[in-house]
Amino acid sequence: MWILKVFRGVLALWWNNDVDLDVEMVCKNFMHTIVTGKSNRNIWATTFIYGCPGRAGRELVWEKIRRFARSESLPWLCMGDFNQVLSGSDKVGGHYPNQNLISSFHELVSDCGLVDLEFKGPKFTWRNNRSGDKFIMERLDMAFANSKWRELHDKAMVFIEPAIGSDHNPLILNTDVPLNKVGKPFRFESFWVTEEGCKAVIQESWSLIMDGSIM
Repeated sequence: MWILKVFRGVLALWWNNDVDLDVEMVCKNFMHTIVTGKSNRNIWATTFIYGCPGRAGRELVWEKIRRFARSESLPWLCMGDFNQVLSGSDKVGGHYPNQNLISSFHELVSDCGLVDLEFKGPKFTWRNNRSGDKFIMERLDMAFANSKWRELHDKAMVFIEPAIGSDHNPLILNTDVPLNKVGKPFRFESFWVTEEGCKAVIQESWSLIMDGSIM
């Protein structure tokens, strides 16, 4: 389990004794680590992000994330404050989000082969702490993973906790959540269809003789 918090542009990370964590690279916008589970010895990479609020700096951060995606062969998790919403519904108040920036963010996620992880808690993870017409809330803090990581941690879930002493909500990632604890529904993952044996598994299942409705 990790707790990730952004405070005044600084990444703060806590983890429990279930994992060993080696920090490979740290700078203002990134913390790239290799994580080893103590119980199962599973190894994966995690990049913690603080996205640049300015457009020019944001593009540099995006390109660095793409480099991580191209070079990382391990199961890979990417989470943090991206300083960018993923859709128009991820913002309340203020001007409507720039559609070009939203499209660029979607391209980044697609280029890196990432999927948005499920979460429990408040949708909006940042607020400007103003009132009236100037009040703004946005979903800026997110967690994404590639298909290898999602298969390795199929019970993983992000919990968004109340903001205390910050305008951001901390993210808590639990990689092994009991299904009966959160009532997690079945969810089809699009990367399954890329597996070589996917078609054969589907054909075999649909060819079975069953009593009652075939559905």
